[in-house]
Amino acid sequence: MRPIAGVPPFAMARELVRKVQADCVIGVDGNAYSVPWRLIGESVRVVIAGDQLRISHAGREIAVHQRRTGRFQRVVDPLHFDGVVTPAGGRLPRLRLLPTPSLCPSCVAARHELKEEMCRIRLERQIAEFRRMATR
Repeated sequence: MRPIAGVPPFAMARELVRKVQADCVIGVDGNAYSVPWRLIGESVRVVIAGDQLRISHAGREIAVHQRRTGRFQRVVDPLHFDGVVTPAGGRLPRLRLLPTPSLCPSCVAARHELKEEMCRIRLERQIAEFRRMATR
């Protein structure tokens, strides 16, 4: 097949569904990409096109990362941890969560509060696991 002058080549894209892990990442092709911590445990849609990885949840784009070609790499956006505060001092500081704004204005209040509390608990468990690993 020969390219046609003036017509761009066919663009390939892959679409995947991934679950956000307790450490705020999703796995794609052997690499880990961060997403906002409030989505721990949720399913997200991933579109891979060219060198970009676009992640969306509930129809909204929540993250865009440059795609890594290797394996076992971690791509982390510090903004995905907004709402988690680390006090000064210590190798592994104790983390505490700030009060968070409403995740979705149309959510039912009780469901919203339960979801936030579940996210906090998952994050605290992950932090405890990181501390255990650091002391080994």
